[in-house]
Amino acid sequence: MSYDHGVTTVTDNTVSSRASTQYLSFDHGGRLVVARDQDGQASFSKFDGRGARTQASDVQQYINNLAKNHSFETNSDWYANNSAVYDTTQKYLGNRSAKVTCANQSSYAAFIEDIPVVPGKTYTISAYVKLTSPIVGNYLNGYGAYVGFGYKTSNGSFNWGPQSEYLFLQNDWTKISCTFTAPWLVLYL
Repeated sequence: MSYDHGVTTVTDNTVSSRASTQYLSFDHGGRLVVARDQDGQASFSKFDGRGARTQASDVQQYINNLAKNHSFETNSDWYANNSAVYDTTQKYLGNRSAKVTCANQSSYAAFIEDIPVVPGKTYTISAYVKLTSPIVGNYLNGYGAYVGFGYKTSNGSFNWGPQSEYLFLQNDWTKISCTFTAPWLVLYL
């Protein structure tokens, strides 16, 4: 048994063919909220203020979020360019969100984070996006809100990768995503 960064790791070596490892996370009240095994299968629990369990998930595939500060709670880890800012008036998860505003069709704004990757491995980026007003422009020529990949190669060059579909009319939180396999010689997304 070991403890590290809010995770208790328990390994059972009694089975001779394969050790079984469980990764357990507890809340401040000592209640088990996440149980994950070495194969990435996990179950989640939610508790009310009195400590009674109110929800329990079915076993599902665990997704490891590589983004640091993924709910934009602090002013660290992300690079905001142009008119990208943090916003406390609109939020999906946590206390604030990332807000991007473009003045016209030829401008763009973005939040960017360098994430180390393994060449040849597949990654998915996703975000919940909410538009506060419709985006005006030629939607067939790439105007709208999207998430996408940019990547740096080992020689320092930067390239744009694939991106999600464009959103231009949605006024409620909508999940968009894009999947990308890191090419050889790529170090960061």
